[in-house]
Amino acid sequence: MALLLLFLWRRTFGFHTMRLRDHPCMKHRTITTWPPALVWIGGTRDKKPKGEVGILQDVRRYKASANRCFLVIEHEQELYVGCIHLENRLLCDEIYELLSNEIGQSIASIGVIDIDALWTLTRYGLKPH
Repeated sequence: MALLLLFLWRRTFGFHTMRLRDHPCMKHRTITTWPPALVWIGGTRDKKPKGEVGILQDVRRYKASANRCFLVIEHEQELYVGCIHLENRLLCDEIYELLSNEIGQSIASIGVIDIDALWTLTRYGLKPH
């Protein structure tokens, strides 16, 4: 019943969810950073993967990079690191928490997580580009 009410409320008032991969503030300048470009960091051979591949192994943040999350991804028994940029630190905090709860999940399944775009944008005073 609660899900039905939430659906009707969102439809009535124009609030929509969106997939994490489509978030308008997940970019660096004008370049979308999901899925992250991957850099090989371990294993026997760089297989140069592209797209939403692999399993999330870890998520890291560094003080010097307040609006970035670094993702450690395992793909075909090789380790890679990728970086996603977000438009501000507060939004990055939120995405970091979300990703921290998704360790062990595929990057493809993480990309389709529904998030409430309007709530996120409004909460942080952001404007979609």
